[in-house]
Amino acid sequence: MNQTCEERLKRLKTIVSLHEEKQEVLSQIRNMREWVMEVEHIFDGSWASQAEEITNAEVGWRLDAWLARLSAFLESEERTEDEHLRLGHLLKVMTHLRPGLVQCYDVRGFPRTNNDLERTIRGIKMHYRRISGRKNWNHYLLRYGRCVAYQEWWLHQPDGEAQLHLPSGVSPDNRLVSAISSNSTVFAFVIGL
Repeated sequence: MNQTCEERLKRLKTIVSLHEEKQEVLSQIRNMREWVMEVEHIFDGSWASQAEEITNAEVGWRLDAWLARLSAFLESEERTEDEHLRLGHLLKVMTHLRPGLVQCYDVRGFPRTNNDLERTIRGIKMHYRRISGRKNWNHYLLRYGRCVAYQEWWLHQPDGEAQLHLPSGVSPDNRLVSAISSNSTVFAFVIGL
């Protein structure tokens, strides 16, 4: 065997030995990930066979059972310091946030996450920065407040521009409430209705 082959073999053995040393740590990480995936499974409602089964009470019951199991898991003597640190933090945060985490299931059309809302706000910010050339939109937001989201929402409605002109006999408040109730609950939340 020549010198190059011996060096490559030595390097390969080093890589394999490093991988074998990390197997226990990787296994712990996989186990911790399973705890996170299990709680996500509770929140997404994929455990239910029908949509009517997903209620605040049922999700809360399942979350409480999961929190009790995680607490018992962490009290066990054979847990590593890393597991205590990471999963202990998860337990603390989930216990603290538990009351607010299960409030969206009984309200029809209420989103489980605020991802769509965050995406919309980001789009409004990008739109303003593109128009104004400014990097920061704080002054704009402080000046116009929630009207920023309202205007953007209104313009994206079918015939949004035409709806800005009041027909006779319709008050602005009635038009706003009917437009919001017939279209988007997300923007009603953004503008504070």
